[in-house]
Amino acid sequence: MHEQFQNDLELEQEALVKLTSAIAFAIEIGDYGSKDLFEQILTEEEHHVDWLEAQLGIINEVGVANYLAQQINE
Repeated sequence: MHEQFQNDLELEQEALVKLTSAIAFAIEIGDYGSKDLFEQILTEEEHHVDWLEAQLGIINEVGVANYLAQQINE
């Protein structure tokens, strides 16, 4: 579980870098429609990163077994 979340977090962080570059490029070429779209996607990805970081923090605090037990109860 922890490893899966960590891998997902790394992929999301790579996406943030690529989206930030795409936004800068869209501004450079004057494509503000794409810029707006990339910004919306970036916002969603930032939320994913926040969620993953929170889950990893919980796992580090309570352990994987307790984390999974909590997920069953929800």
